Amino acid sequence: MGRRRSLTQTELFDAVERVVRRDGPLGLTIEAVAQEAGVSKATVLYDHASKTDLLLALITDRFARHRDQMAERAARSDNPDLAWMQGVIEVMGRPPSEDDSLVSLFVGEALKPGNPCRDLLQQVLEEDMERMRRVSNDPRAARLAYLALYGLATATLYGAVSLSDADRALLLTDIQRLACNGCATRPE
Repeated sequence: MGRRRSLTQTELFDAVERVVRRDGPLGLTIEAVAQEAGVSKATVLYDHASKTDLLLALITDRFARHRDQMAERAARSDNPDLAWMQGVIEVMGRPPSEDDSLVSLFVGEALKPGNPCRDLLQQVLEEDMERMRRVSNDPRAARLAYLALYGLATATLYGAVSLSDADRALLLTDIQRLACNGCATRPE
């Protein structure tokens, strides 16, 4: 059986994840991804000119998935003023999945100065902090809450902190109170 000629982005990203699970982030090459996906190197290079471009596409996809989850959570809120903030806290406050841990390896590899992946992460964080400040009556408290939430998510993602479900819930309640400091309505 010959190599396939086409590949969906989902299939490509799945191949990237399998390579990293098997070989670690240093084993991630265009050649390894192509071989894992059963396509030629040229097929991968057709859409992604470099490993950095491939990682940028993967990280962009993961950020979009998280944003979609935040929007879904916000849509279920009975408090439109706090809906987005509640979505961010719920999604970022979840214990990291195996996929989240794997993507963190990509992000860690890509955070070198001048790397477009780093620029993307910086843009996403700045957008989120700005939006958090806009929806809060106390923008400084909202910014602090977002950074606390991001720190919690990062520390658990990299295994630096291990929390019970009860401890995580208490921390998230405190972060939500801080984010909603001065809000007329209490968070859910």
